[in-house]
Amino acid sequence: MSHHSQVLQLLLTGFGISRQASGTVQKFAAFRRLLSERAAAGAQLAIVVEDAQRVGQDALVEMEAMTAADSGDATGANIILMGQPELNEWLSSPALARLRQRTRLRIAVDPFNAQEVQGYLRHSIREAGGDTDKILDAGAIDMLYRCSEGIPRVINNLCE
Repeated sequence: MSHHSQVLQLLLTGFGISRQASGTVQKFAAFRRLLSERAAAGAQLAIVVEDAQRVGQDALVEMEAMTAADSGDATGANIILMGQPELNEWLSSPALARLRQRTRLRIAVDPFNAQEVQGYLRHSIREAGGDTDKILDAGAIDMLYRCSEGIPRVINNLCE
């Protein structure tokens, strides 16, 4: 299966429309229809790519091409790339020039300090319907801070 069809299948599956089309052309048409329908309904579509460097340049090039707004119809999708600090350098590759041109905002998340880790955990547990004081004992938050060095992704992994 080519990168093009793999990325397309992944996008369609993610939006729950993978079974409606069989060939690549039909799948691409189904995806573009989805973009048009969402735009007509006033919804913006965003595709989040976690660990963007691991996805690979070929897949990102294909994703950019499939989600770009056509000049004839302005429907497209936003792409949100998440990755390690080296992602900025990695995006400087000539192969990713079009994706780089679509970049509107870059944000680096610094590690949390001890107080921010406590606030992050309290918020996350509250949003999930839990009570932090019943789930974590007094030293657990400090231990999570020390073990994670304040990196949100590591905090999440440790808590899981």
